[in-house]
Amino acid sequence: MFQLKGLLILLAALAAAGGAVSAQRIAFGDIASAGEERVVDACYGRLRSSPPFLALKHRLVPTDVRLADVKATAEEVGLLLDYHLDFLWPCRKLELEAAGRQHPALVEILAETYARLEASAVELVAGRVSWAEWLERTGAVDAWTDRQLVAVRAWLGGGRDSAFTRQAALNGAAIALHHWTDRQRTLMQQSRLIAPASLQRFVTCLYVGSRLECTSS
Repeated sequence: MFQLKGLLILLAALAAAGGAVSAQRIAFGDIASAGEERVVDACYGRLRSSPPFLALKHRLVPTDVRLADVKATAEEVGLLLDYHLDFLWPCRKLELEAAGRQHPALVEILAETYARLEASAVELVAGRVSWAEWLERTGAVDAWTDRQLVAVRAWLGGGRDSAFTRQAALNGAAIALHHWTDRQRTLMQQSRLIAPASLQRFVTCLYVGSRLECTSS
């Protein structure tokens, strides 16, 4: 039976305190092989020890809310983009590939989640929201994703999947993946206005028939 555990925040202590980190990830224990789970766990382990994460930890995981009630500086924008390009997006690519081997409905939820998180990051980079407001928006995305995962679990667990519903899920996943790619591009473009030295590359995932293929460029 297809089962989902739901999304986890990287740091459990922060989640218990009601905070949020943009580096969301799904717990793959029930939907992927042990090998896939180890690969994803290792990716997030590298993320947590990465230079940009450590440099931004006081913003991403604030111990004092006053540390997050400020706008991102140009230096922080560059670090945030490095964090996304080199560490977060590669992990999300792995998650989508694992989800793609299960069901497109899961891919649709993950891709739409990532697109919404990228949209919030654009607002942060553009200086329209503070770190605290960005964290609050991330929490709202978490709640939305949780509801979607519960609904998909009930739908698939109830045996209502069919060729027709799978095709509808494929169509929805393709749209959500396109949204995510667009949001990645927008984030890079906005970041380069603030930190011109930032590199540009992103993850693209497309369905070839019923098979999901992801590339980094």
